[in-house]
Amino acid sequence: MDAIDDFLGTSKDLFTKNAQQVAGEIDALLSAVKAGELGLATNYVRLGNQLLKVRSNKYWIPLGFSNFGKYIESVKTQIHIGRTQLYLYVSTVEKLLPSVTEEQLSQIGISKAVELQRVVSQTGAQPTQELIDFALDPSHTRENVKGEVYKHLNIPTPTETGIYFEIGCYVSQEEREEIQRGLDVATKIDPVIPTDWPENNRNKEILLRLIREFLGTYESEVTPSEVTHE
Repeated sequence: MDAIDDFLGTSKDLFTKNAQQVAGEIDALLSAVKAGELGLATNYVRLGNQLLKVRSNKYWIPLGFSNFGKYIESVKTQIHIGRTQLYLYVSTVEKLLPSVTEEQLSQIGISKAVELQRVVSQTGAQPTQELIDFALDPSHTRENVKGEVYKHLNIPTPTETGIYFEIGCYVSQEEREEIQRGLDVATKIDPVIPTDWPENNRNKEILLRLIREFLGTYESEVTPSEVTHE
């Protein structure tokens, strides 16, 4: 008796067909991610949901993999996302379903969903409807959702002054790799940005370093009348 027969209590053909269907949906999502279609936040939620189906139903068996980790490795090589990140997507979807529906998760997006699942991770309870509705509001960013979750969990948040500044855009895989190289370099030039700094502080310092370098090189070539301040 082979691995599939040993696992199955139902039709092997049906099991294989279901596995191939889910794998096909994952391949389509990977293509959409690489093409920047629909938005990465939505696609990553859907990817996490389909990967959860592979793990829960052991669909990796008829797909020819010895374990789920091997299947994750094959996905990772196609979109160059780390195993830890892919496992995070799966865990996030698993923790939030079914109190947050698949449709709601797609609307929320993976970044805000990751913040929402902190409630489950730290309390064992599902997020309240109030938190879900807050995350569903498209005007609320990941940082906004994180703040609400922290308040819900009574976790102190760093005191920051100023106005929250967000840059949002979709990039190709090649552009993403180029941007990441630039961000990595910005953290390592003297003085090195400490790894134990809060994420928002690190991000701000990285952005300021890049902007100051660019301004120092090119600002003198632009006349004051050509510069727009918003």
